[in-house]
Amino acid sequence: MKLFPHLKKCILAVLVLGIFVFMKTWNGLNMIDLIISVPFFLVLYFFFFTVGDSSFTQKIQQKIDNQFSRALVFPALLILLLYSYILLNGGNPFKESILLLPSLLLIPTLVFVHPQSKNNNITWLDFTVLIFYLVPLTLVHFPAKADLPVHGGTLDSVYRIVMMLSIVYAFVVLRGLENIGFELAFKWRYLIIAVLSWLIFYGIIILPGYFTQTLEFGKPKALTIPALYRFLTMFFHTALFEELFFRGLFQNLLQKKIFQSTRWQKYWTYGIIILLFCSLWAGYSIKDGFQWFIALMTLVLFIIAYLLEKNKKSDLGVYTALAITSVFFGLVHYHSGSIIYIGLASLAGWFYGYVYIKTKNVFYAALTHTLVNVAREFIGIYLT
Repeated sequence: MKLFPHLKKCILAVLVLGIFVFMKTWNGLNMIDLIISVPFFLVLYFFFFTVGDSSFTQKIQQKIDNQFSRALVFPALLILLLYSYILLNGGNPFKESILLLPSLLLIPTLVFVHPQSKNNNITWLDFTVLIFYLVPLTLVHFPAKADLPVHGGTLDSVYRIVMMLSIVYAFVVLRGLENIGFELAFKWRYLIIAVLSWLIFYGIIILPGYFTQTLEFGKPKALTIPALYRFLTMFFHTALFEELFFRGLFQNLLQKKIFQSTRWQKYWTYGIIILLFCSLWAGYSIKDGFQWFIALMTLVLFIIAYLLEKNKKSDLGVYTALAITSVFFGLVHYHSGSIIYIGLASLAGWFYGYVYIKTKNVFYAALTHTLVNVAREFIGIYLT
């Protein structure tokens, strides 16, 4: 049974996570909440830990066998689970923007279910699908209660889990995109890379952060159960979600696209022109001082990428894609209203992307991301 070790690993991960979560949230749950939440938690997180696993992917691909009706089963099941959860918790899934969900969630599946989509050449259609999937689903107001569990402390929401599972299924199982890295894989070397990247990031920003008052300094907090729960919440609800879309998908697709074009200089040039303009606009549209800081970080990251590309430190386009993704990731944090924060987010994005390059696994990139966000708990330093 070649599949059994992977199945055992995924089931164990679900059980350990489930026991911890419900021990933490037990006091905030009544029996009805518990009865509703537990089955959904177990089913969704089982899918969460298996859908991106290479062993399961091969089995699912064989079962689907390019048949349209079979390909729709999994995303339809996810939509059914989401709507059922909302209904059981007293919500109404048939009003307002929730009605748009089925069509939006099915977009990647409907595009990639065709056999001609399964090729190694990355096209602009891949990027279009990603954008038209992510932007509406993150910007459209979602009024229904979908936290898991609904009351008490929550690890994540059914809505976000379904979003992630739908896109992983479409790109990994149907599209056959490699190196998304949405799977459990424990290696000490990967863990060391993730932790060292976190420490180096804070080592670099500690002085500028201190003088610009962007960092808070204090005593490390005790590693308590609530602190560990905040870590897990940050990991699953924020970090893993962002790393999947920014690194596992966008950076991954861009890196492959540049490699196939064999013209990394073109992408580097267009990237720095467009993103430098955006960085200057972002800096001077925020009345926060240091208006040049975002543009400076953009220049630094692109210069580093250029030098690494010229010296062929990795496959063609790897560091150009990393620079573009990192600056874009920083600019997405424009809503923070802090120029220093946006610039340092670009730098942080470089380290998250570097971890992804070295591990080909978004779980480790998310680990570094989480450590940066909850550093107050471990080293008494926090990026404000």
